Amino acid sequence: MAGGNTTHYVYGPGGALIGEYNGSGNLIREYVYANGEPLAQIDAGSPETILYLHTDHLLTARYATNAGGSTVWSWDSGAFGKEAPIGSATVNLRFPGQYYDSETGLHYNWHRYYDPTTGRYITSDPLGLAAGLNTYGYAAQNPLSFVDRDGLTSVWDWVQGIAGIFIPTPQDIADANDAWWGWVCNMADSGRSNITKAGDSLSAAAVILMTIGPGGRGKAVKNIAEEIVEEVSEEAVESLTKSVRKLFGRQEGHHSDPEFIGGNRKQKLTDMAKLIHKKLHKEMYEFLEKKLDDMGNSMRPKRGNSGEKIRENFTREQLLEAMAEFYKGPGAKYRQAAEDFFNQHPGLR
Repeated sequence: MAGGNTTHYVYGPGGALIGEYNGSGNLIREYVYANGEPLAQIDAGSPETILYLHTDHLLTARYATNAGGSTVWSWDSGAFGKEAPIGSATVNLRFPGQYYDSETGLHYNWHRYYDPTTGRYITSDPLGLAAGLNTYGYAAQNPLSFVDRDGLTSVWDWVQGIAGIFIPTPQDIADANDAWWGWVCNMADSGRSNITKAGDSLSAAAVILMTIGPGGRGKAVKNIAEEIVEEVSEEAVESLTKSVRKLFGRQEGHHSDPEFIGGNRKQKLTDMAKLIHKKLHKEMYEFLEKKLDDMGNSMRPKRGNSGEKIRENFTREQLLEAMAEFYKGPGAKYRQAAEDFFNQHPGLR
């Protein structure tokens, strides 16, 4: 509660924040994820405002763009996140699993609060000394390499062996969290309309309403009253379905072996949601922009650098090797697209 206003925070499978609602159960804001990566923030209103989130190597949202592609929010923080974001939009996501509490300046991190000014939690690890001697530390005091999604432990070896809370790479994050985030990801990547199934799994999940209490350190009260959870989670599913349908409802076909590098126009296309498709192309073009010949020509298609010119400047073999490198690297998270590419070119696996 802030200024007499109550906000309910709805969490889905694995502790993913999926929606914010006012005291009357009306939607304020919701979030869309795929493989643990925040893709979009949808602010309620007439019309709705959709912000596309762009993440770093640990899946921390670093900047947001609007429908026109303009950057409206950015968080270029130091290692421990004490710097404030800039921009005209409001995005309260911080490090993976964290939410910014404007009343206190702390980051809610599921089991406890994180203080970005000190780079430490304000309370000891609930696991006690089983988490190691430094029970207040965040991400083994190495937030450039590790994440702590739920505020439990900061000992890398212990976590890696038992819980997988700290994950060293984006791909490992995706692998370890498939069970957490799959209800959204599977719907987005399946090529089918599984929105109803996603809603069912959300309703069945252990959804928690977190009401921010007034004053003091901004205590978090977890209210698991069954009837309230049921009421608000149904509301969440209903509104989430509408917005997710907007983002994920339209399926598109992706050429895993792009035509501009000589790929067969009649190749098997990879079905994927429009939003995922757009993100894949953005990352692929950024990757190919850095692939240059001796004259400084890049492999990225753009005005003045058509597919025909690209094929003149680079051999088919060079282009395929670059795409294989992409699908083994930043593009590996687009698993079906990568699989379809390597099925066409098994020698490049």
